[in-house]
Amino acid sequence: MRLVLVLLSIFLLSLQVIGQNLKDFTSETLQKIRLQSNQNQEDNSENQFAGSFPESQFIPAIIIKTDGTKINDIALRYNVFSNTMQFKRNGTILDIYETDKIKRIILGDKVFVYATYNEAKRIRLSYFQLLNEGKYQLLKMYKVVQDGTIEKPMANDYSRFERSTPYYYLRYGDGMANLIDTQKKLIKILQPVPQEVIDYIMKNNIKATNERELIDLMEFINK
Repeated sequence: MRLVLVLLSIFLLSLQVIGQNLKDFTSETLQKIRLQSNQNQEDNSENQFAGSFPESQFIPAIIIKTDGTKINDIALRYNVFSNTMQFKRNGTILDIYETDKIKRIILGDKVFVYATYNEAKRIRLSYFQLLNEGKYQLLKMYKVVQDGTIEKPMANDYSRFERSTPYYYLRYGDGMANLIDTQKKLIKILQPVPQEVIDYIMKNNIKATNERELIDLMEFINK
């Protein structure tokens, strides 16, 4: 009986401590915790990710969440190697996660969205730079290469990787981003589309890898 009373006392004391700890976590604290993970215990110097986009330094950014709220006072960088948005706190580099709650990120003079796309018959997620927005979103995916093969880095030696030609995607509304790899695929993704748009593509010989031509096409469509 005495043992039972002792165990019961310990249990009640534990509940009291847990309750106190939960009170200490304000909604603001929880929001900050949810925005950070994967603490990097390696070298956190500015040169650690020399190939990060647009550069290794952190720059002013605005996070717009899906519920309409904004986080203004934050500096970020896009790590093209790990395909993550990163920020620094107390000298430690952290990744933003819970990306499903992020509508877009304004990073300096560029806008990024987080969207689904299809690769090798699998649905994946990635950050894309938003180049043009109207009926369709024109998106740009940054890639890195090693020995001519696009792949993810397997170690922290990011000096082995170089930027490759980016990929361009079209996204209708909040749907899946579709790769534009050929002119024929471009026309197919746009269907149904007026004949004048097809004529514009053919007449101007719009290339699937030419960013300026794709932006001009989107502006033509959105007129």
